[in-house]
Amino acid sequence: MSMIAGEVEVLELEALPQEQGDRFVAHTGFDPRAPASPYRWFHICPHRVQAWREVREMPDRELMRYGRWLV
Repeated sequence: MSMIAGEVEVLELEALPQEQGDRFVAHTGFDPRAPASPYRWFHICPHRVQAWREVREMPDRELMRYGRWLV
């Protein structure tokens, strides 16, 4: 499980730079820019990131705090 807290900017797909969209397609095999798809692009500036799989990992789950990576 992961939790990301931060500032989010919601962009229309037209605001997505061509190069970033092409990299996304190459990585995922899915193109959200297809005209039949009502998708949006999110730009996230994280302030805090946590990740864990089990309860025993909870004490060390914080990976980023105040925008600084801890790992």
